Amino acid sequence: MTDYTKSEPAEFADFDAWAAEQSEPERTGVPFRLYGRTWRLPEQVGGMFGMLVQRMQASEDAADVQRLVAYLFGRDALDEFLSHGMRDDQFATLLIWATDNLRAPGSMSIAEADAERIRREDVKGKAQGPNRAQRRNKKGKPRSSGVRS
Repeated sequence: MTDYTKSEPAEFADFDAWAAEQSEPERTGVPFRLYGRTWRLPEQVGGMFGMLVQRMQASEDAADVQRLVAYLFGRDALDEFLSHGMRDDQFATLLIWATDNLRAPGSMSIAEADAERIRREDVKGKAQGPNRAQRRNKKGKPRSSGVRS
């Protein structure tokens, strides 16, 4: 018969503490300045990072973006970025810069990250083909305002 009155062992496996250490990496890596504040990337990339990047690329769920940003910059980073009016293009450049410098500190400048963002957008745009307005206007006719005279 099991005696349930015994107290817990003096030491036990604390997965809560372990998970907390895993989800919030220490920020002693590459520093950068944004919105008057000094931020730091995590010093090491865990297996979680690769999974988050893959999930974010395949997802349209804002929670996946939130998880990746929290991993890279801290829990409240996305809210702070948005409160300062960060645009999509700036956010994309920041992510490209951060992921490259996370893997190899000092490997990419902000200007290089922005050029890479533009290159990726150009490739993506060419892969998608002409937009709806361009497809509708195949003969090069001027667009009508839709107002009858």
